[in-house]
Amino acid sequence: MVPYPDLTGSTLDLAKRQLVALDLKINTIQYRPYVAHDAILESWVNGERIEVRQSISKGSGVDLIVGKL
Repeated sequence: MVPYPDLTGSTLDLAKRQLVALDLKINTIQYRPYVAHDAILESWVNGERIEVRQSISKGSGVDLIVGKL
């Protein structure tokens, strides 16, 4: 188990590096209109939104909601 980092507002590139370092995978990336391009807006695992510092299993797949201009 690993505590989920606070990725909200981080760039997609930084989020990818942090998730790999924690042995987590990216399942899907969905884009939503937002003023900050490539900013992480939300993170989900198994259909549930992940809270900061919530413990999740290593190797879990994460779905990211990312901002797009």
